[in-house]
Amino acid sequence: DGFGYGAVVPVLPFSLVERSGVPEKDVQFWLSTLLVAFGLSLTVAAPITAWGGDKLGNRRMPMILGSLLALVGTAVFCVAEAPWLLIVARLCQGASNGAVYSAGLPLIADTVSPDEVGSWYVFEILPDSIGASS
Repeated sequence: DGFGYGAVVPVLPFSLVERSGVPEKDVQFWLSTLLVAFGLSLTVAAPITAWGGDKLGNRRMPMILGSLLALVGTAVFCVAEAPWLLIVARLCQGASNGAVYSAGLPLIADTVSPDEVGSWYVFEILPDSIGASS
């Protein structure tokens, strides 16, 4: 999601004006709201997903559901024009990010030998680093 975050955030102010019809004076409010929606849903979803993965003993299901939620959120984000739909999309994307990280990193630790965990973590974390620097 980091790559999507890095690619989407710089374009959002222009998209809000051109596509969503938001007046320029309200762009900062909607941009902040979209960023807060992402962060809030990530913060709520991550511990719930981590707890659920531990209790169920199955981290693959939260990982798969998080990936599907990312797909839904991205699809809604691509077609949404109304600001409230963009908020729904960012809520889905944030929750999926929380789910994928809180289930994905322990899943790697559970399935890879201890001497290879660090190199496999790179595959989970590298897209975020690329996205943050784009």
